[in-house]
Amino acid sequence: MNQQQYRLLCMDIDGTLLNSAHKLPLANREAVQSAAKNGVTICLMSARPPRAVFPIRDALGVDGPLVCCGGGLILSGENRLADSRLTRACAQAVLQETQARGIHLSVYRDLDWLISAEDEWSRAETQITGVQPTVAPLETLFADWGDAGAHKLLCMGEKSQIDEMIPVLEAKHLPMTLVRSKDEYLEVIPAGAGKDTAMHVLCDSLHISPNEVMALGDHDIDAPLLRAAGLGIAVGNASPIARAAADEVTASCDEDGVACAIYRHIEGGAGMKYRLLALDLDGTLLNSRKEVTLEVKQALRWVKERGVHVVLSTGRIVGEAAEFARELPCDDLMVTAGGTAIATASDEHILQSWDMPCEIGAKVVEAVQSRPVRVMIYVGSKIYINEYSNRDFVANYRVEGFHANKIVVEDIAGEIRKNHLNVTKVYALGEREVLEQALAEIRPLPGITITSSGSDNFEILPAGADKGRALTRLGEMLGVAPDEMVAIGDSDNDAEMLRTVGMPVAMGNADAALKDLAKYITADCDHDGVAQAVYHLFK
Repeated sequence: MNQQQYRLLCMDIDGTLLNSAHKLPLANREAVQSAAKNGVTICLMSARPPRAVFPIRDALGVDGPLVCCGGGLILSGENRLADSRLTRACAQAVLQETQARGIHLSVYRDLDWLISAEDEWSRAETQITGVQPTVAPLETLFADWGDAGAHKLLCMGEKSQIDEMIPVLEAKHLPMTLVRSKDEYLEVIPAGAGKDTAMHVLCDSLHISPNEVMALGDHDIDAPLLRAAGLGIAVGNASPIARAAADEVTASCDEDGVACAIYRHIEGGAGMKYRLLALDLDGTLLNSRKEVTLEVKQALRWVKERGVHVVLSTGRIVGEAAEFARELPCDDLMVTAGGTAIATASDEHILQSWDMPCEIGAKVVEAVQSRPVRVMIYVGSKIYINEYSNRDFVANYRVEGFHANKIVVEDIAGEIRKNHLNVTKVYALGEREVLEQALAEIRPLPGITITSSGSDNFEILPAGADKGRALTRLGEMLGVAPDEMVAIGDSDNDAEMLRTVGMPVAMGNADAALKDLAKYITADCDHDGVAQAVYHLFK
């Protein structure tokens, strides 16, 4: 299917567009914006009153008609395309039955939400929608309004109470429609109103066919809409009635089901020309607390399910990187130790590595271990440290893959010469002035590359070894060309990787020099920058 087939996208809000925490996932926002940019009209359809829909529309950053109060009120800019109201007889009948059973009753008219008294139900609804109700004498209001009454009534109570009340109200044969939006929620709207009716009104207004409409929902109230649309999609958490009405079922609201459906049926651009996503760890995939957020994990799972290779490209040793790769939806192959090794996460086996000759490595180590800096010397899958580093730095290092592979030696340079070890990487952390003193000795040495991941450190690699070169070799193993890759990083040691790939991405917290190399700058690591980039680029 292509984007021209769907010109109107109708979405329920709670349980569909929003997740179970009533938050708008970044993936869904990016997907909706992508659809809008492709000329699709976006319509939010909700049982919410207008004041509770406006913030969601604003968060999406798109314009479009709004269907509120379950279909009783349709807004398009300053115009009302539909304005259906309950009669006085309907309102009084519902009021009588709710009062008799101790069921909460909320009244929605224009922008107002009215209740007779605050209770646990109204407080819960306020927490969900962010809107405060007005306490008012409902019976008096119904009398004053006459047949130009509310757009919707919402009855909230225990499931058994709602079950008992429905047949009583139906037996009154009044011009109203009863539909459940939750087991505990009964929506009462004017007869003939509904999301499906609203969709037809919008089709007439936009001069399009219902076959050009894609609709998403999760509960019974959405079922008529899903049946009426050209393509009706139920999210994975939908009720049995909504599922039965739908043409297909997408992922749940907690798994970015809306985004999955949009990208499947409404093309968002050429993002899928990218077949591999390479990710730095620290300052990129990990936030400042060294955590991978749920939003980022979901983004990686989403892009992996679309057939994209997801690989780590990090300065960390094999054991550390493997620990992260095994916990995340990543490929087995990974670039480690700053680009000096390609390894497998499953068994921590190094497939290819680039090393410094033994004597050059020893001289680099001598320059750093004689000074008050913390050092880590990478040799294959092992890491050598001295007692100073172990005591002041590594003792608090929490990644098990690090401790399982560390070797504490006071004279590391001597150990290298004694055992004829080839060094893959030297990492030094300390005061800038002290680091510069060490670098003054190191720079004249042949066969090395100097880089860093921050102002308080430097990394010494074999000449020609970097993340870009290693990523190119990894791509050859997978049959993926560099121009089919996206790489995301934040510091100097990511520069060659960004220069290598077709789509270089810098984090919002990246060095200024790295941002100059990027074609796209995403949010920082504390604001799910990786997730934002994934949803923006892999559409």
